[in-house]
Amino acid sequence: MEFKDGSIIFLLPDDTLLSEKEGKWRINLPETYKEFIKKYNGGTPIKDSFKCNNHSYAIDKF
Repeated sequence: MEFKDGSIIFLLPDDTLLSEKEGKWRINLPETYKEFIKKYNGGTPIKDSFKCNNHSYAIDKF
């Protein structure tokens, strides 16, 4: 996936921060999502829409 320049929010979250958030929110995030957010936090994708079940959906940011 490609992201628009300057759209990723730094400092990127780490395992400690994500564990704190999981505890606060009382959820367990999927490992694949945690790896994704640690790499692309806040990113705006260049391809900013997708189709599912004959509907188009927009993606603003992650």
